[in-house]
Amino acid sequence: MVPTEDESRDRVIKATNSQTPVQAASLRATEKIHRNIEEYLKPKGLYYDRRKNYYKNDGRPRDHIIGIPYMAQAVMAILLRRPDTARARPSSLLKTEENYSKVFDPLYPIHLYYVCAEAMRLVEHYLKSSNSNVAAEHRNNLRFYVGMHAVAGSKSCRSPKMIASFDIAGLNDAVLKNSLDFVQSKYFELGGNDQIAKGPALLQSLLANTL
Repeated sequence: MVPTEDESRDRVIKATNSQTPVQAASLRATEKIHRNIEEYLKPKGLYYDRRKNYYKNDGRPRDHIIGIPYMAQAVMAILLRRPDTARARPSSLLKTEENYSKVFDPLYPIHLYYVCAEAMRLVEHYLKSSNSNVAAEHRNNLRFYVGMHAVAGSKSCRSPKMIASFDIAGLNDAVLKNSLDFVQSKYFELGGNDQIAKGPALLQSLLANTL
């Protein structure tokens, strides 16, 4: 059998993969929401890698390729305001139906996924630049918190509609510096290490000062 349509091909892939041990993201990759995200992001220069290494093998720029787990972390941090979970338990985001349905909801505006993914790309690029002056060992601990604060730091920016309407063009170095300075000050006050980034104290401190 040689399916000619993407949807038919995905059904075959899902049926085949369900009989073998594969990553949670691979089993979810055939669902309609992921095809929709892939199609929406491509004209914007982002390549949603729901088929692992598809775009890498196609020669697309690595920093423009967005995997399903990465998207889940971005949405968890920015929309759901759980950067600690995005940092500490990335593999769990797709394993439980409760978490998965909160991250990948067909009712969310599709543009929300672009905002979250692009915001995290911009944050990471800034953290790696000389402008941020952030030591390499702290970047992974800070990135999801900076992304949350820069996009959804105020109480009025919690809804999917509000996140989707965020002006990503306005996420410049000045805005990112402001968020980084705020997050970094709380991070180092609490100890500035992996445990702080993965635990609840940093998030609680940030929300107490932004709501």
